[in-house]
Amino acid sequence: MARLRSSGLIVTAWDDDSPLPAGVNDRALIMVCSTSGSGNITKYRDVPVPIINWEWAAYDGLGMAEADGQTIDNSEIQIEIVDAKHPLAARFPAGVRTVFSALAAQFASAEPVPTAKLVALAADGSGRAALFAFEKGDALSEAAVPGLKAPARRVGFFLGGDTFNGLNADGLKLFDAALSFALNRTLGGAAPKFAPVTRQGNNLTISWTGTGKLQQADSVTGPWTDAPAQTNPQTVSTAAGAKFFRIRQ
Repeated sequence: MARLRSSGLIVTAWDDDSPLPAGVNDRALIMVCSTSGSGNITKYRDVPVPIINWEWAAYDGLGMAEADGQTIDNSEIQIEIVDAKHPLAARFPAGVRTVFSALAAQFASAEPVPTAKLVALAADGSGRAALFAFEKGDALSEAAVPGLKAPARRVGFFLGGDTFNGLNADGLKLFDAALSFALNRTLGGAAPKFAPVTRQGNNLTISWTGTGKLQQADSVTGPWTDAPAQTNPQTVSTAAGAKFFRIRQ
């Protein structure tokens, strides 16, 4: 979670056994990790929010593959980058790259459906995907739902189990690239940030740095809608009562 927070995200942990949380459609990102029960993740398949998945057995439920992925245990420290031009490649050249500082207890791979953008393969010669993505609108598994399309970006990442802490510096760069891609940020770009608000009478002036769409809500829990004006800076009136703002990328 610390890595996510350092990127400017506000992180909320959800119990995968629970129903879809209220306001889930207003989130910037859903991160599925291997502590989740794979069968409990299917309910997120149609949520129009970017998803990064590192629970290898959830790929079929999310429609990213026709079947479960696989985990390669205690034998892998490398991936093979095959599409160096894709943002997920973190500007690394094509070829084998070491991403773990020691043999990973679990290394996730999959056989995604053909519309996936394959960025890296497992370096074990299996040809299985280790890092891949779908754009919004890409066709997903027909076995899951006929005509299913990705409602937002989807990323498959090679972590398995509790292996995040084993990533080396290059592995962390790839993780950060996955965040940037899912959130539609420029790689290495700073998260949007509000400047201090200034007040004059019943009017507030808000401004921010970074890119994204200004959204507003009457409650911090939403529902959030795009603000009618996207000018930066802009003046808003306090006469109508409390209003909350955020920048969504």
